[in-house]
Amino acid sequence: MKKTKFKAWDKKNRKMIYAGLIWFDGDICEHWGNNEINYPMDWVLLEYTGLTDKKGKEIYEGDIIGYPNENVKSIVKFGEYKYNPDYETHENGVGFYLSFIKEDRIEGLTIDNYNKIIGNIYENPELLI
Repeated sequence: MKKTKFKAWDKKNRKMIYAGLIWFDGDICEHWGNNEINYPMDWVLLEYTGLTDKKGKEIYEGDIIGYPNENVKSIVKFGEYKYNPDYETHENGVGFYLSFIKEDRIEGLTIDNYNKIIGNIYENPELLI
């Protein structure tokens, strides 16, 4: 059985939950950290990519990655993606990828193409502008 790590955005309370345990059983999802129980309709689950940024912080879906030298930002997403044909690689893929803010550019998330996490789309929506 594959173990997958998540954090969750609690839509109702507008806070990030760094759960000690998120348990799945079919459609049931419960958080039992500090005796707090939430239900799936109140959450947005964000999966850990298995990678860390240059400061060692774990990278999750929804994180915003900053590239200060280039004044560029991207969002970590999961799903099917297609590379922009104007760039050097033209492959399609499924998995974690970077969607660049204010640029028509997508890159697969690899160990060498990130810089540092500057926030996430839920707690820092101002970074999307």
